[in-house]
Amino acid sequence: VVNQRLMRRLCADCGGAGCEACLQTGHRGRVPIAEFVNSDDNLKEIIPAEGAGSVRPRRLLKEAAESLRQADIVNHAELRRLFGD
Repeated sequence: VVNQRLMRRLCADCGGAGCEACLQTGHRGRVPIAEFVNSDDNLKEIIPAEGAGSVRPRRLLKEAAESLRQADIVNHAELRRLFGD
């Protein structure tokens, strides 16, 4: 099972400040983030017994997004836009 989102990538030319290349938006292109849950026999037993909310992905979307923020690919405002924090 895969859950995914697209985040706005900071413009490489201006670093998010706005320039002609990004049409003064500070963003240029998108970058995907994803979380995965492996489907196996154990998962097939857990979901009916405990519900889908009890299954934790290997890596949460927010953790993937935070990694991109630390690498200066996206900014904190983009994380707030997607996750509301």
